[in-house]
Amino acid sequence: MAYINNMVKPGLILLLLAASCSSNKIDVTGNYKSMVPTIDGFFNNYPTGSAITINNDKSFKREDCAQITKGHWEVKGDSLYLYCDEIRFIIDSLNSNPKFKNGTICGTKPEVFYIDKNVLKRRQINRDGSTFKDYLKKQ
Repeated sequence: MAYINNMVKPGLILLLLAASCSSNKIDVTGNYKSMVPTIDGFFNNYPTGSAITINNDKSFKREDCAQITKGHWEVKGDSLYLYCDEIRFIIDSLNSNPKFKNGTICGTKPEVFYIDKNVLKRRQINRDGSTFKDYLKKQ
């Protein structure tokens, strides 16, 4: 009987460990919206807000007061990484205006949000050195 107990205990422990590891996966899919308007130095200190839709197929769509960004995402640890594949101005005529050409080019680094339960958090440093916090809550 002791032999059977010694065999069952390690198997049970492995099963519990496997179950606990799989339950740690963070589900970030859904719709998120800024909790409060933020003051963004990039937009000449106008209040901005944003909304993000995170899809099951690893794609996302982000909208703020001026642009729509589409791309793909991944979770690393406790952070959400958004990689830009396409960015466009909401006002379509700006997309073909040479003056605003840089606004339609994706950056080389992802946007990174810290995942805090149902809130995505990030801190951004503006061109003038000021910072702001952007918190988006799952709807």
